[in-house]
Amino acid sequence: MGFLDRFRKQVSDVAEQAQDLAAEHADTVKEGVGKAADFVDEKTGEKYSGHIDKVEGVVDDAVDKIAGVEGEAEAEPAGEQPQQPV
Repeated sequence: MGFLDRFRKQVSDVAEQAQDLAAEHADTVKEGVGKAADFVDEKTGEKYSGHIDKVEGVVDDAVDKIAGVEGEAEAEPAGEQPQQPV
């Protein structure tokens, strides 16, 4: 096994460990991001609430993706669209 093969295996192992940790601590990470978002929102006088909420959602989705958790939108059965309120 050459140097590059060993390096690839180590990178793969580290990525797997990171994914396991993200899955194990996803709620803690999301809680921390939520607290940080609330803090920034408060300090900016809620002037950028929309942007802060958007970033918080993107980070939550990224944590779910890394942890291997399906989001609500991805959990919809194929071919079925969520019902729109009338």
